[in-house]
Amino acid sequence: MLENAVIFQKLKKYKNTENFGTWKLIIRHLLLLLHARKCPHEIENFNIFKAQCILVQCRHAKRILKHIEYCSDKIHCNEPYCRSSKKLLFHWNNCKNDNCDICAAVKKSDINQSSVLKQEGQQQLNNSSEQDASKQSTILTVSSERNQLSLAESESLSSNINDDSTSPAAVCELLLSVFRTMLSMQECVAFRRSHFFQPISICELEQYFSVKMDDVMRMLGYCCCRSLSYTVMPLPCRGNPSCFIRRNGYYYYYKKIKIRKEKFVMLKNNQAIYETFVTCNICSKKWHRICALHHDGIHPEGFICEKCRIKKNITLPKNKFTAKLLPQNKMSVHIENRVKKLLRNNKADDKEVIIRVLSDCNVETEVKPFMKARFCDSGLMSDTFPYRSKAIFAFQIIDDKEICFFGMFVQEYGSSCPPPNSRQIYIAYLDSVKYFEPQNLRTTVYQEILLGFMKVNIWACPSNRNNEYIFYCHPLEQKIPNEKKLQEWYKCLLDKGIMENIIVDYKEMYKYIQDSHFTSVTELPYFEGDWIPEMLESLIMELKEGIQKRTTDVSMTDGPILAHTIQNNDQKENVTVSQDVISEKQIFEDALLHIKKHRETHFVAILYTNRVVNILKPIYDIDTLISCKLMRTRNHFFSMAKEFKWEFSSLRRTKFSTMAICYRLHKCDMESMAICAKCRIAYASWHCTLCEDFNCCQLCYNSTSHHHLMERIL
Repeated sequence: MLENAVIFQKLKKYKNTENFGTWKLIIRHLLLLLHARKCPHEIENFNIFKAQCILVQCRHAKRILKHIEYCSDKIHCNEPYCRSSKKLLFHWNNCKNDNCDICAAVKKSDINQSSVLKQEGQQQLNNSSEQDASKQSTILTVSSERNQLSLAESESLSSNINDDSTSPAAVCELLLSVFRTMLSMQECVAFRRSHFFQPISICELEQYFSVKMDDVMRMLGYCCCRSLSYTVMPLPCRGNPSCFIRRNGYYYYYKKIKIRKEKFVMLKNNQAIYETFVTCNICSKKWHRICALHHDGIHPEGFICEKCRIKKNITLPKNKFTAKLLPQNKMSVHIENRVKKLLRNNKADDKEVIIRVLSDCNVETEVKPFMKARFCDSGLMSDTFPYRSKAIFAFQIIDDKEICFFGMFVQEYGSSCPPPNSRQIYIAYLDSVKYFEPQNLRTTVYQEILLGFMKVNIWACPSNRNNEYIFYCHPLEQKIPNEKKLQEWYKCLLDKGIMENIIVDYKEMYKYIQDSHFTSVTELPYFEGDWIPEMLESLIMELKEGIQKRTTDVSMTDGPILAHTIQNNDQKENVTVSQDVISEKQIFEDALLHIKKHRETHFVAILYTNRVVNILKPIYDIDTLISCKLMRTRNHFFSMAKEFKWEFSSLRRTKFSTMAICYRLHKCDMESMAICAKCRIAYASWHCTLCEDFNCCQLCYNSTSHHHLMERIL
């Protein structure tokens, strides 16, 4: 704390007044700003302060003044102490009252402000312990004092809030002081974090204060006292697709057109988007939409807060757009029964788990151009591989609300698919959030969902903080496994499958290729979005470029010399090399080297031996196709979640995001799919030619009769 002589001498005659503490803080802030205005020392770098002024707080005041020069936002600026400094300087420049409580003490003082401040700063530097403390002190200590002064008021406010003698005006005045204190705390914490301090005590004070005031606001009928903003996520870099702009990182931007580099303007990825509010239809109090768990589509009648519902005895309408009411199919029932049995055996079946297949559609994998030109045009492999893309998601009911905690996108290649993809399944994306209860069964439940396919290809590639897989914005406290731990997790899963006689064996991809005696890349599995098609495409492209450029050193490791330089009369002639120069064996050997480098990250799980596979009957998937635009691809679902801020960063946001996703599945993306009018579970396969709204599934069609002619729709 900076207790300088200027403040004491200028406020000596006001010391016994009621507002002495507040005046001292405000005038100290004003003195520092005025000193920074006249201080001859300049900041060498706007981001890294190297001011030579002996007063430590001078550089922070200069930073605020520098910001104010360019700041045009008078209301919503997030820079710490921007708004309060603007108001204080505006008052100083325009105040004509000689008896003003704020600036009179400064204007009438005969003491040289700068000399006294410098003298005090010199005394601080002479004391080593005070010097260490001053290095981390800022003008934001004003807010710390203000916070301590107002904390006692907040304690008394919670005890007196229900007193009938307290007038609304008094409550409003107390709340205003509370909000000012909250703002000061948040600005102080944000400032210190941005300058690499460790504000442990301030963070604890803010957390303690917020919890106390949450209770007060709930007594008044509001949801909480906090200003909540969505998580600032990394931005994709347009210059390099694999590069991300981290939170609080600087980047350059100039509209969405091609422009010269010097035209770009540097910005910072810290722009917060705040949560929206809903207003109670009765008391007109505002709640955060996520705190209220209110969705306009689910509750079109409007929002009524909990206090008014109890007072008016109004019951909350039942939500008809839940995951439990989504139709089931054979696969979802099978997986759900496995999970329920596991929870029942562990005496943890008090919280219901729901499994649903949200998308099941026919898609084709197209072979990429270089592979197609080299192998498909000559008839060595098919140019398309049909498969069924399925999106399987898991939900759990916690606190009477559904949360989505697991999701995966899989590709099922049936027996009718051309080799090498025949009877194969590829797990394209798999993701989870940490909210499943009980926590000790979380891993076991994930494994139980996965154990169910015949020959599964798994790519053990962990995500990172900058690259989400399925769920948008994971919790910061959720641990992300590294590559080695993820590999061990999959091995434990596959070992469990062997113990339960679900899996015959599992191998690394490299060993699987060797044991199967593959001799060509046409025998390697070719899945949509997998790394092997990308790797093969890059290999062929690099080999072709090596031939065209007549280089003797091919970019691939251990690659043979593929081209020669031919000169005639001192002029270089173009050499036309046929596709056959890039031999099939050469591509396979180079691909095998790449697979060997990453052999620990790719697994193949086998359910049947080769002898049994040869006598298996053709596969017919009896589940009805499910057309869902939202879940058709992972990219589309993730982009929608990003656009609508369906975050999974906290439990409260996960509840709201799950509710919004389920509504979208019911209302928007499933409206083209008719539900059976009898069982209300399965999708309809038959439609009445006369009744406008009568549809029924295959099972109900076989078990019951309808008095009109029915036609098949699926």
